[in-house]
Amino acid sequence: MTNESALKERAIESYLWLPFGGLIFMPLAAVYTFVYQKQSIYTSASIGILVPFIGFLLFALPCIFVTRKIPPFLKGKYKYISLLCVVITIAIVWANRTNEEIPRYRLEDTFSLLKNNDEIALIFTSVNCKYCKDMKNIYHRVANKHKKYPIAEVDLTGKVESDLLEFHNKYKIENISHIPVIIKFKGGEEIKRLVGMQKYSLVDDFIKNGSVDK
Repeated sequence: MTNESALKERAIESYLWLPFGGLIFMPLAAVYTFVYQKQSIYTSASIGILVPFIGFLLFALPCIFVTRKIPPFLKGKYKYISLLCVVITIAIVWANRTNEEIPRYRLEDTFSLLKNNDEIALIFTSVNCKYCKDMKNIYHRVANKHKKYPIAEVDLTGKVESDLLEFHNKYKIENISHIPVIIKFKGGEEIKRLVGMQKYSLVDDFIKNGSVDK
């Protein structure tokens, strides 16, 4: 084999190894994202875990088709390492999923909710709100942790400012101008609120002792 052929073979081998780097990255990223940062599995962070592997795979695909070689990380002992990376990633995502849904109500139901609960946290969301979807899993984790504390979701889909006016006037709360927002009520009055995208630790602390300011 000539030097030129040898260099070509090494270059092909390098290309074929690229997706393996993405596979190794997946479980590490899953641990950092879902275990350390407690992010939602529904956020773009979930896709971000797969990006390196998919990117490297797409980069290597032309070489795979041209050479018709099986990538080395799918052969020998490396195929077990690759499989282990996939299994660990799936296990982390599965362990951090949420099973129980937060009760969901209409805005009209909030009056009875506040009347029947001396203390309650209401999460105001909308099905058209991207940030509400991104925060969904974090809200559910916190709700599952604090099962003794009443938490409910209020759907504002299709509501306009005039629809909220009665709610604002009756309970003398500040305007709900941004969602998602969690508002804690005691005796029918607002005591704290937490607006927008937040880390798990902040939402957890908010429900636990309400130490987060408006």
